[in-house]
Amino acid sequence: MANNNEWKRAESGSGLKTDRTWDPVTEKELQGVYVEMKELTTKDVVTKQDKKVNLYVVKDSKGQLIAVWGTAMLDRLMKEPTIGDEVKITFVKKSFNKETGKSLKEFTVDYRSVEDKKSEEVVAGKDPEDDLPF
Repeated sequence: MANNNEWKRAESGSGLKTDRTWDPVTEKELQGVYVEMKELTTKDVVTKQDKKVNLYVVKDSKGQLIAVWGTAMLDRLMKEPTIGDEVKITFVKKSFNKETGKSLKEFTVDYRSVEDKKSEEVVAGKDPEDDLPF
């Protein structure tokens, strides 16, 4: 008879782990495939209340999973690309909003479907199937 009272290991979130967190101030640009978006709840340091924050996961060309913390502007821009699209997130500058009294990080987000990239490679004379290891 099996023991149904065995210890189980708790997993955080969906189980998708990231390799590192993107720092837009030092790295300026991140390019890769948009893999996942998680909505997390954190405590606001000032108000001590729960705050919803988006975390975007991008897989770079080396296969690393990069975590990107959402901001008001980035959240608006990331509504357009869909999971599976190739994205290029660029940090433009940090500015100060006089009306709110808060700093604002400004970004641009460019995206394209992975199919578009494959068709560009075929037009350029490179068949994406050539890269398959089998």
